Amino acid sequence: MAFAAVLACSCATRATLHGGPKDTEPPQCVKSEPANRTVRVDKPQIRLSFNEYFSLQSPSDSIRITPAQTHAPQYAVKGKTLCITLKDSLLPHTTYHVDVGGSVIKDITEGNAAPAFSFVFSTGDALDSGFLCGEVLDSYTLLPVAQACVLLYVSEDDSCPLRDAPDFFTLTDRQGKFRFGHIPVGEYRLYALGDKNFNRRFDQTDERFAFIPENRKVSARALSATDTLALEEHRLLLFQERPEKLQFLQHTSDAPGVHTFVFNLPAEKVRLQALGTETPAFVTEYAAGKDTLRFYCCDTSRKERTDFLLLYGEEGRDTVTFIPYAAETVKTQDGAAAATPLKYQAPMQVEIHENFRVTFAYPLQSVDTSVFQLFQVHQKTKDTQEVRPILLRTDTLRPRELVLDYPLSARYDYTLRIPDSACIACNGLTNDSLSLDFHMKGKKEYGGLRLHLRLPERHPYMIQLVRAKGQTVCTQALALDAQTADTATVFFPYVEEGEYCVRVIGDSNGNAQWDSGKYLLRRQAESVFYAPEPLTVRKRWITEETIEVLFK
Repeated sequence: MAFAAVLACSCATRATLHGGPKDTEPPQCVKSEPANRTVRVDKPQIRLSFNEYFSLQSPSDSIRITPAQTHAPQYAVKGKTLCITLKDSLLPHTTYHVDVGGSVIKDITEGNAAPAFSFVFSTGDALDSGFLCGEVLDSYTLLPVAQACVLLYVSEDDSCPLRDAPDFFTLTDRQGKFRFGHIPVGEYRLYALGDKNFNRRFDQTDERFAFIPENRKVSARALSATDTLALEEHRLLLFQERPEKLQFLQHTSDAPGVHTFVFNLPAEKVRLQALGTETPAFVTEYAAGKDTLRFYCCDTSRKERTDFLLLYGEEGRDTVTFIPYAAETVKTQDGAAAATPLKYQAPMQVEIHENFRVTFAYPLQSVDTSVFQLFQVHQKTKDTQEVRPILLRTDTLRPRELVLDYPLSARYDYTLRIPDSACIACNGLTNDSLSLDFHMKGKKEYGGLRLHLRLPERHPYMIQLVRAKGQTVCTQALALDAQTADTATVFFPYVEEGEYCVRVIGDSNGNAQWDSGKYLLRRQAESVFYAPEPLTVRKRWITEETIEVLFK
């Protein structure tokens, strides 16, 4: 009877089941076979035992074993143990390194990842005693590169990174640092690679690469495992080689009748030829750098998908398919098609010594400047005056722009009035009535920056002012005749108030642009220097600073 009463109460009571406290601890490796620093190992099996059950995440990507394995190891989970079977025969008198990444082992309840760890063992009577360390930086930004693949070769052949797997490899940490430990003492070839296809070879044109200057060898020195202060730190500057062959990369249709084509290099002689039908009329426009080109379709009736032959350079050709003018239909309340006005952009402030420009959405076919009106209002007296004549022109390189050729003054506010349909685009779209208010910034709204540079040698340079997010706002070329011995002075007269970083580029070929490196020519990327501290520019003030340029 008592049991029945308890059972009845149990059935009538609802309670929440609790599984205990949340598991926040990741799995811990409690044993490895062979153990760390074991010698005379003769079996190609590795067993890692953990304190709890776990899941295995992408072991081929996250577990590194060196010397590099020709055949991929086999991974198997048995209970709380990870079993790794090496398919390659163990090399005699060799130290092996096992690096387990920080995301490969996770507990099966909460997904807590075990921290990264590593250990070494040897097939000989002792562990190798060589150590080597360094860092990998981006050659242009000089910022550290994480997860770069660092390669070590014993080979005397300096083309080894192009075709051979390395003798040793590792990955850089978040600070771009790398370290090889317990490797044979001796001379090595050292490289770094942005290994896109994970084969530890520099075999793709879009992979970044780095090598020691003059491709000289580096030494792995015999040190104790804890003595790192005496190690020379090698610096590798990672760059992507400039492609040798012009290639078409991408096509997008950005707006009705607007088609963008992207190339890997500045492209010349680019044209479209329709296949099986008449080619519609296009107006072309290059973006800065000329590696991006826009085609604007002038024929709004071409709404059928069409195959085109894209011709570029001397021999380049690709086939692309798109709708020349896939316009969206906008309707009014009565169902009739609504007229779409020609969209535009215009600044309210014009930088000093620049022209006022109106940028339309499509290239202009005709402009009736005779009906334009320009008014200037004196900022103090408020006197209003119509300016005559108005000099307006289109830009042949930028066919969507309308340029006002008039000497603006900071003492006036301006209004440019453009009547309805005064501007007709290549596709027939016209503008609504526009009234554009603007003014030119005066000298008092700028500051100046005078830089006294101590240079490593007489050499062509480019001096740039860079915003915090990497935007280059001012560039001056520094020619040899502007340098006295190893010094030079550069003045930026009209700089907006704010903080800037000074970047100096060693323009070795004098072409006024930063050039990447080329491994087969043993040419490093052009040197880049960043001033250690940002400079503050204030309005109505000339800032002077002395900077010693030291290239890494």
